[in-house]
Amino acid sequence: MHQFSCCVKMNFLPVPKSKLGSILDYYVDTVSIHKRIYKTEAYRIKALKDLLGEMQFDGIPPQHMVVYRDIRLATPNSRNNNKMLAGSTVKLELMLLSHVYSTAIAEWGMENLVNPVEKIRKPKIPPGRNRHLTPQEERKILRGALRHPNREFYAIIVINGNMEGHIISHN
Repeated sequence: MHQFSCCVKMNFLPVPKSKLGSILDYYVDTVSIHKRIYKTEAYRIKALKDLLGEMQFDGIPPQHMVVYRDIRLATPNSRNNNKMLAGSTVKLELMLLSHVYSTAIAEWGMENLVNPVEKIRKPKIPPGRNRHLTPQEERKILRGALRHPNREFYAIIVINGNMEGHIISHN
């Protein structure tokens, strides 16, 4: 259990002078636990704790958030060391931390707290991929559709231009 687990049972709230790591543990125990993306959020919180966990929650200036952002953007991707972490990964971590601050202000009685994440630029996210089926992929899908009981479903997919991987996953 985390440091604040006993406090949750006794309805104690964290205080602004707490270390960010303790605040994040409290957030996981009281907020994240109720979310469908609990495991993903717990993973992101670990990354935040590794670099910022020892800092005092109410004493983190926006400049530290900038350094965090830049360090994370320069961090090799654990799945592919030839690439750095995606901007979307870092942005999601920052948005999670921003939500921790917003929750502390709105629900934990820390009205005087300043959210340092709101004051910095977030990583730019590249536009989504725009891929169309090749004629060969389209023929392959339509041939498969003729043998399938839901052939109309496949026709709609092809018309809408969904990717082959998405279509195959529906089998």
